[in-house]
Amino acid sequence: MTLPNAYNGVKKIFVAEILQIIGSVLTLVGLAMLVGGAGAYLETGGDAGAVGTVATGGIFTLLAPCLAIIALVLNLVGLKQASIDEPDRMGKAFTCAIIALILSVVAVVFALMHWGGASFFNALSDLAEMCAIIFTIMGVSEVTQNIARQDVADMGPKILTISVIAIVASIIAGIVGNVIGGVASIIALVLMIVAYVVFLVFLGRAVSALKKG
Repeated sequence: MTLPNAYNGVKKIFVAEILQIIGSVLTLVGLAMLVGGAGAYLETGGDAGAVGTVATGGIFTLLAPCLAIIALVLNLVGLKQASIDEPDRMGKAFTCAIIALILSVVAVVFALMHWGGASFFNALSDLAEMCAIIFTIMGVSEVTQNIARQDVADMGPKILTISVIAIVASIIAGIVGNVIGGVASIIALVLMIVAYVVFLVFLGRAVSALKKG
């Protein structure tokens, strides 16, 4: 193994992405079960099956943020570890990820305190996250190119385009609001799902290449 730190770091980033997807699925399923179970409970007047559905939906909904936190930590650790073998782009990705986290916390504080500007900080956080993704993709492409796996490295620019479009649509949705924002949110969601799938394939192939290289 030529680049052990890059391998272990990218593997952690890969696992973090999987956990994020699982968390998103749990959120959707959990909310659907909560709504459906609550409706069934009202119709049946307290059916045990409806109560069980609501309870399961609640558990799924609570598990999702826990997975998100684990994914966040894994991603940061992975970026930091990978930056040992690729200090330029992976180092920048780590810095951007930290900045995105800080701005996200600031946005939450502003929202809880009912201060204006929460959406502005959210937009800045999304921008920093976009930069983190860009540098991550560039960094993974670089390390795979260093071990003569040009086939994997060439996937980077394609994923970069999808990721940037998805995050830009998400930023527009957060700033604009109303009908246009709703449409942008749907577009962002679809593109984000596509970006996740393609990004996962890219990371999976990179992990395999780095392990053999």
